[in-house]
Amino acid sequence: MDIIDFTKGILVNLFVMFGFVAVCTMGREWASRRERKVSGWPAGLLFGLMATIAMMVPVTASNGMIFDARAGVIGTGAILGGPLVAVLSLPLPIAYRLHIAGGGLVPGLMEIILPAILGSTCHYVLRRRQSRITMRNGVVCGLSVVPSQTPSSSCALSHTCTIHHYRAAASRPS
Repeated sequence: MDIIDFTKGILVNLFVMFGFVAVCTMGREWASRRERKVSGWPAGLLFGLMATIAMMVPVTASNGMIFDARAGVIGTGAILGGPLVAVLSLPLPIAYRLHIAGGGLVPGLMEIILPAILGSTCHYVLRRRQSRITMRNGVVCGLSVVPSQTPSSSCALSHTCTIHHYRAAASRPS
């Protein structure tokens, strides 16, 4: 894979994320127009679906590194929606990760579960302090979710892109 293919893959992932943000924004606007509060159930399922879609469109580098945004999506859902959203966002990506199987199964599952726990903890701390999610709080919460990204590292400070190290890139279905 050359740099052009890699860049295309990253751009595809970014546009998938932008689509997700657009859907979330439309749902929030719909709820606010009808003066309804957005329930944790649809939000959790939506974040779980997005994490699964992010896992389905990974970027694979020539050395076998696989990039996807599952931890960022689940961590963000947990920070914004709390434990209910976190728990409801887990079944779909966990089922998909079990379906993929392979040598990175346990780290892959931990990378789904730990952001939910750490993001929920951030949500709880912010609610206890009665703080709003500001840029500063968002960065601090984002950095607290970063350690949950198991094998390698993350892109930038925002935990949106996770690097997984799988030597056998063929473990993903084609």
